[in-house]
Amino acid sequence: MHATNSRLESLIDLQESALKHDDRYQEWLIPAVFRTHPGLQKRSRSPMDGRQQLMLLLGSRLAGLGVGSIENTIADETALPASNLFFIESGPISKIGDDSKTLSSKVRSSRYDLQSVLAGAYIAETLPEAMQRRTTLKPHECVVTRCGTVVGKNWVRAPRRPDNETGLLSREDEIDGLRAEVSRLVPATQALEDELLTVRERFRFLEQQKQTEQQEVHGLRLTGMNTASLWQIRKHGLLRLKPDDISLPAKWKNLSPSLVKLERGSMMPVGILLWRKMRQVRLIVIGKPC
Repeated sequence: MHATNSRLESLIDLQESALKHDDRYQEWLIPAVFRTHPGLQKRSRSPMDGRQQLMLLLGSRLAGLGVGSIENTIADETALPASNLFFIESGPISKIGDDSKTLSSKVRSSRYDLQSVLAGAYIAETLPEAMQRRTTLKPHECVVTRCGTVVGKNWVRAPRRPDNETGLLSREDEIDGLRAEVSRLVPATQALEDELLTVRERFRFLEQQKQTEQQEVHGLRLTGMNTASLWQIRKHGLLRLKPDDISLPAKWKNLSPSLVKLERGSMMPVGILLWRKMRQVRLIVIGKPC
C-alpha cells in the first residue's frame, strides 16, 4: 500500500511537471471559461501498437488544453502565461479512413478532431520499411517507426533521450491503474488493521491471564504447600489444608475429625478445602465447632 501510494504520487508530480501546471499557469487558467475542459492526453486513446508513434509525433502537444473556442481563448496574446501552450478546439469528428498505415487510424478521441494534427503521418514497423516509403512521401508527410524514428521526404529525426513529455500517455494509464489499485487496497488494508487490533487485544488478554495465574501460584507457594499439593490443585482443583495453615476465626481452630465423601468419590479428612475454579479461589470449611 505504501509503495503503491509513493509510486502514484511520484507519477502525478512528474505528470504535472510535464504539463507545466505551475502557479502562474493556474492563475491564468482559473478565470478562463474553458477551465473544465480536459487536456488532450485525457481525451486521446491509442492502442499499444500506435502509442509510441503518437507520443513522439505530438510531443509537447500532448500536454495541450482542449477549449470550446480558440478565438475566445487567445483574444489577448500578451495575457498568455510564459509556458509552452497548445490549444485544440472541440468539434465534430472527421471520418477516419480505412488505411491502417496512417497514425490517425490508431487514435480515437471523443471530443477533438485530430485529423488536422496527424494528417500526413504514417507508421512503419522498422526503419528500412520507412526508408523505402520515403521516396513516395509528399513534402508535408512523414513515417514514424515503432522505435520512434521519424522519416520525412528529405529529413530524419531520431529522438533517443526520453523526456517528461514523451511519456504522457503511458504515465496517464499507469496513474489510472494505480488509483484503481489504491481503491482496492484501502478496504483490504483496513480489514487487516482491524484483524491486527483484534489479535493484539487477544494477546493482551492472554498476558493478563498468565500474570494472574502466576500470582495465584506464587501465593499458594507462600502457604508452604509442597509440589504434590500444587499438582493436586492443577489436576482436581481441590486441596486439603489444615486449620493451622491459614488464619481462621477462633471457633474454627478445633474441628472434629471425621470423613466427608466428595463428589469425585474420594475420602478426605474434615478440614478446609481450597476450591479453585475459573481463576476464582474460595475457601470451603467442612465440619462444625466442637
